[in-house]
Amino acid sequence: MKVALDEDFRSVFEARAKSGMSPQRYWFQYVGINSDTDKAIEIIGRPFPVPPSADVVSFAMIPEACHIIATYLPNERKFKQSALAGFNCPPRI
Repeated sequence: MKVALDEDFRSVFEARAKSGMSPQRYWFQYVGINSDTDKAIEIIGRPFPVPPSADVVSFAMIPEACHIIATYLPNERKFKQSALAGFNCPPRI
């Protein structure tokens, strides 16, 4: 899934690298949805730092805050949808 995510966002982050912003690591939250043949994994990613409660709380998305949102289909090993949204999103390391 990580390889597919990197491939899916490669061109987006390459364009961001040209902005002159310093690259940052991103952290991710994952949640499984559906079952049987419709399995999917919802992914929300944000630039570091990780908030202290991130291991127990699923954070709401604030549209202006930089975030990655994606839906991964493990049976097909590809993303159904993905987007980098918000303001001032740095390139990803």
